[in-house]
Amino acid sequence: MGIPAKHTVGLSRYEERTNSNDDKVVGHGPVEDVKVIGWYITGGQERGPDGHIYQVSYDAVVLPPTALGIGEHDKITLPGHGEFHVDGPPGNWDHGPFNWTPPGGQVRLKRTE
Repeated sequence: MGIPAKHTVGLSRYEERTNSNDDKVVGHGPVEDVKVIGWYITGGQERGPDGHIYQVSYDAVVLPPTALGIGEHDKITLPGHGEFHVDGPPGNWDHGPFNWTPPGGQVRLKRTE
């Protein structure tokens, strides 16, 4: 039994292509609607497992199914909050103990300036 992905966000995947002059061109593809398990706006401070307060450098978190394959250079649009870019490699817990794979990972986002 999995956790349903009910929330829609926009995903623009990072692309590398070659133009007509054989030059490498990088950018993002069109925005596609994808379903995620959840997302939330964060930032500022978070309490760590040791009880201390830590500054965080990201502005939002998306919890996508790992099969979605979000990359560390992709952009995500959150409804009502605008565009964000993925901040570092997505978290993936597909190799945990007990022969159990969680239904999704964690992607930290930074607001696009």
